Amino acid sequence: MPDQKSPIQDFDKLFRTYYPVAVLFANTFVKNEFAAKDIAQQVFLKIFEKKDTLQIEISFKAYLLRAVRNTALTYLNKEKTHVRHSEAAFAKTDQAIMDNDPVAYEQLVEALKKLIENLPPRCQLIFKMNRLEGKKNKEIATELGLSIRTVEAQISYALKQLRAKLPKELLIIFIFLKIGYVYFN
Repeated sequence: MPDQKSPIQDFDKLFRTYYPVAVLFANTFVKNEFAAKDIAQQVFLKIFEKKDTLQIEISFKAYLLRAVRNTALTYLNKEKTHVRHSEAAFAKTDQAIMDNDPVAYEQLVEALKKLIENLPPRCQLIFKMNRLEGKKNKEIATELGLSIRTVEAQISYALKQLRAKLPKELLIIFIFLKIGYVYFN
């Protein structure tokens, strides 16, 4: 009979059994399936890296869910902090770029329209409400009958998709935009 405090014996079995549980649990916090999978994978990776020395004083499932919760909360805090710092750092670039090269700015706006249109419908709607209409997360959540965390997760997902598809210099213009008037004209 294995001792609960002994190192993890069968990592593969634990992964197959508990990975779906970890993903579902992480998703209750982040409301984003992709982020939830990343969080679950991060937790299992840490467990795997320490499997020979890890001493679990409680059940594995309880340990896992606590680790998933902590990692999910850290993820949410980093996302909020990243957005705040980025907005503060680049808020002034929008007008300067628009003043210096209005043609490039218009081309960027067109490219961004296409990228936004390729987002999932709910994500697209939330992103437009926030970035183009200037609505606060709480206002969007109330209007759409969603939790604030869901709205935050959808905005974060949209920004990640845009970051992945645009060069950094061009993304700066849009992320901290004041181009809602251009988008809708």
